Amino acid sequence: MKMSKNTQLYVLTGFLGSGKTTVLLKMLQNLTGKKIGVIQNEFGKLSIDGTILRNDDLQMVEINRGSIFCSCLKLNFVQALAEMAEQDFDYLFVESSGWGDPSNVRELLDAAKVASGKEYDFKGVICFVDTVNFLEQVKDEETAYRQLKHCNLAVLTKIDVADAKQIEQVKEKVREINPVCEILESALGDMDYDFMKKDLLIYQWA
Repeated sequence: MKMSKNTQLYVLTGFLGSGKTTVLLKMLQNLTGKKIGVIQNEFGKLSIDGTILRNDDLQMVEINRGSIFCSCLKLNFVQALAEMAEQDFDYLFVESSGWGDPSNVRELLDAAKVASGKEYDFKGVICFVDTVNFLEQVKDEETAYRQLKHCNLAVLTKIDVADAKQIEQVKEKVREINPVCEILESALGDMDYDFMKKDLLIYQWA
């Protein structure tokens, strides 16, 4: 049984300070008039913009004290997905914590389908990459590597403060880790949102 309208679901990942929330706020502003759900894995970050929270078409759920993808919060996340499925949103955005590893997202969506009897239109995993700091982060943090490895779209953030050499080096590293994902650039949270018209799942990881 499918939802009366197919809620499009995007998972947003990215290491600490990569700009996930900044871009998400811009995305929400660009979707004015749409019914939107947000599951946020970091406490209170969307509250920085009261206008967004006063939007009657937006519903937000926070899941804290761990990553939604790990065993400690898996049941909470599946329950939240199942409950959100009842709302018939146009879009659902899942913003994971900086330590989130999305490699098991399909398994969790399947569990939510079993729990609710309804199915999301999963659009893909978007990984936000801090262009200024990523090359150092990926040396030391396995999570940063895995987030990029398991994404369909990589968004290079902070390109307004990165130089051309940094941007090129980061693109090369992204391609080394994930040869198939699409790559976009973002400055101050702005980016080309035409990706929402595409099938990102064709840029699938192994």
